[in-house]
Amino acid sequence: MLLLALWACADPVAPTDSPQPVDSAAPTKGDWPDPIRRIGTIEVDNEGMELTDAVRAGDRLALLGQQQQARGGVWLFDIAEPAAPAFLGRTELWHVQSGCWSGQLLWGVDRDHTLSAFDISGSEPQRRSTWTIGGPDGDVDCAGEWVAWGRGRSGGGLARVEAETILEQWPVDAEVVGVRLDGETLWTAATGELRSWRLTAEGPVALASVALEGACRDIAVAEGRLAVACGAAGVWVLDADPDNPAVLGHWQGYASARSVVLSGETMWVAGWTDLLAFSLTDAGEPVFIGAEAANSSVMAMAAGDDGFVWVADWRTPFMAQLDGGRAPEVRVEPRTVEAGGVTIVMNDGVEPLWLGEPDVGDLSAAVLQPGETARWRLPGDVAVDSTPRLPTDDPDEPEITVTVGALGGLVVGEPAPAFVEVDTDGTRWDLQALHGEVVFLGLFADG
Repeated sequence: MLLLALWACADPVAPTDSPQPVDSAAPTKGDWPDPIRRIGTIEVDNEGMELTDAVRAGDRLALLGQQQQARGGVWLFDIAEPAAPAFLGRTELWHVQSGCWSGQLLWGVDRDHTLSAFDISGSEPQRRSTWTIGGPDGDVDCAGEWVAWGRGRSGGGLARVEAETILEQWPVDAEVVGVRLDGETLWTAATGELRSWRLTAEGPVALASVALEGACRDIAVAEGRLAVACGAAGVWVLDADPDNPAVLGHWQGYASARSVVLSGETMWVAGWTDLLAFSLTDAGEPVFIGAEAANSSVMAMAAGDDGFVWVADWRTPFMAQLDGGRAPEVRVEPRTVEAGGVTIVMNDGVEPLWLGEPDVGDLSAAVLQPGETARWRLPGDVAVDSTPRLPTDDPDEPEITVTVGALGGLVVGEPAPAFVEVDTDGTRWDLQALHGEVVFLGLFADG
């Protein structure tokens, strides 16, 4: 089955075509420390692993997800030595998408609309009980006697539990994707909104809501502050007053924020292509510390002590730790460029970025201050499928590459083919009716 998604959006802002002046003095290459030090890989002999979440449960770590080659679900590790997780065992389930630790049990939800309770006290995780919750998969959180979950537009749910038994269950009447329990408060997030609910013996009672931009899907709470991951709209930081959850600060950058974790004054963000760290010393202005590139896709994190973090990378989970340094952060867009084309080199870090002489093409600037960009233009005769290289002093990426691709598809400026299609919500779209607007068309398979 082929699905279609379509949005009309604001006019994009194109980078300026004017080259930046090159410094007359020879730029100096910096010897920067790596702000985020990768400790190592979390070793597990499971081919085809596809991780979606990470949960710390005392001296245990649970990685959640699916596996294409065999069964997976929950992978359990002993983390008595945080930098050397010891694999204990896994469940024989097709998938578990999101999980939480109640202090006694690991709770998880999957795409089959099932809520499960797992005992992880032994050498291998054991599923004890299951309940059908209906609706698409979403987030889950648990604390003491409460378990809450999201089901997207189908709403959410709240249950009071004793051990692995649900005693009472109530619906949460709103769109719910992300959930987080904090004392007597339930926080829920969905597209464009954060809500707070009071936990009572009669179920959840709505308290307040605040409008947020983006597809908000994950919530972290600590020390009176909230952080909400809202996809391409970035991360919002709020006062965790359930009666008045006021916005304190916001970060929006190149990464799409999938999930977020608060640990002391540090905010960790899973940004798909990168693991990102921010300082929240001033919650009103999250300060970017650095990024660590994904092995495949950074999906979630579980935080340890002293700036330590276990990372659920889609294919290869790893460990990292804040190193206390400041550095530049290089990024290029696009990564694939046709012969004669231009890619934009950016400095998303907090220190000046030095750029060396590329082996192919020309740069418009040799030093980029934080937030600045340069244009890297390739010659028209560069070979297709070659990989031009550019030296940098980013400690993570001392050399970046782009791939030269052949121009294909529609020609820029050529009118788009007319179409009338129905999207995933059943709405009928006619391209002619959107004339004059910027349109994004996404086609994807449901398998």
